[in-house]
Order: sequence, then structure tokens, then C-alpha cells
Amino acid sequence: MDREHISNLCHSILQNTEDGNKLADQDLQLVEDAVNGFLSPRGEVVFYQLDHTLKECNYELPAFCGVEGLTRGVDGDRAVFWKGQKVEHYDHDFWCEKGWQENMKSDAQKLGKICQVMEDAGNTVDCIIREETLKKIEKLENSEQSL
Repeated sequence: MDREHISNLCHSILQNTEDGNKLADQDLQLVEDAVNGFLSPRGEVVFYQLDHTLKECNYELPAFCGVEGLTRGVDGDRAVFWKGQKVEHYDHDFWCEKGWQENMKSDAQKLGKICQVMEDAGNTVDCIIREETLKKIEKLENSEQSL
């Protein structure tokens, strides 16, 4: 691997992603590893794939916890977005309490379902969802199930 070439690619990636602000955390880490010469052979392949994806304008943030429509903010504020709109703030991975990974995934799945229900009902999902809203939605879902 040519260090100068890798360095130039890293520079280009950072320029095209607002200094990495539009990259997922793991992709930003990959760029950091590349510029510091820490890539394994597999890492090099993934790095070149990232570069190609960005050049083709096909880059998308990965789904948060595997939930389609949800993404995680890339600016470190732990925001969660539904189709680009901020809807929640998750700090499970900050506090790292016992079972936090499972809880975050479970909460993300619930949040994705709630956002989808709201969207299917014709509502714009563009605000942080609070506990009161969750209770109203659960009540609505329960009343629909009893019909």
C-alpha cells in the first residue's frame, strides 16, 4: 500500500464528507486507521470500497441497530434519525449499563415500529418522540387490536 496514495484518498474523503461529519463512526475510524497506517489487508479492501462508494455518490449511513429507516447521528450527540429527521436521543452506549446493547437494539426496534405507524397514519415524523407520545401510540395500537 502506497502511504502517499492512501493519505491523498483520506484527504479527499474528509473533504467530501465535511471533515468526516457525514460518515458513520466506523467509517471515520477506518479513515483514521488508513491515514495512520493501521489497515490490515482486509481493511485496505474495505477502505477502497468506501472510497469508491463515496466517489459514486452511493454512500448511505448504515441502519441503526439494523432497523430500516433509522440512522444514528454522526456528530457525537447520540441522536437517532427516522429517514433523516431527528426523533430520539440514545445514550445506552454512553452509560454502558448491564445489557445496554440488547436494550438499545430493543428500544430501536420499538422506535422504528412507532415511526412507521406514525408515518403510515399520515403523520410527519419530525420531532423527538417523548414518553407521553409513546403511551398515546400504545393506547392507539391496543384499541385498534381490540376492534
